[in-house]
Amino acid sequence: MNEGNHMNETDNRCLETFPAWLTSLPDDIGIAREAIEAAQATPGARQALIAGITYVFKSQDLIPDGVDDIGFIDDACVLRLSAFQALEDDVSDFKEAEAGKKLQRLADDSELIAAFLGESVYDRLMRYTQGLSKGVVRGRTAADIEQTPALYEAFCSEISDFLNQYKSPEFSKDEKNLIKLRAFFEAKLPE
Repeated sequence: MNEGNHMNETDNRCLETFPAWLTSLPDDIGIAREAIEAAQATPGARQALIAGITYVFKSQDLIPDGVDDIGFIDDACVLRLSAFQALEDDVSDFKEAEAGKKLQRLADDSELIAAFLGESVYDRLMRYTQGLSKGVVRGRTAADIEQTPALYEAFCSEISDFLNQYKSPEFSKDEKNLIKLRAFFEAKLPE
């Protein structure tokens, strides 16, 4: 009985929180970019964040951006898990730097994602997100972008283009959206 109440509580929290994530996505990308440029960030932390931001621009998301209400939620989730990974990877004093503290706010949201998806699907999403930094998007990896100034400049231009075009989609506070969202994650994430 408690689990049902907990799930209901989690779902209610998601219905309240997910619309805010859609609205704050441009600011959240800005926080990740600031962290990439922080002197204290390690290459692994930078690459995790670059991969998370690149996912937002990727044409083949787990959930296509055009799917009503939920199309950008996966982007917001992946960006938060990338922030979590960046802070986990980092062994320097990055977590104590201003950029690291801002990034921690995004990373903390991984707890809600885990509660929403359940352990098995959350673990699959985390593995998927971790693999993004090794993937090739538009002919380059996150390491290529992190290590090559011209590629990083092009990446920053893509960020600006996205931010100029992004219009926060609506997310109706309907439980059906949560059911659709879970179904997409369960079906699309590799085992």
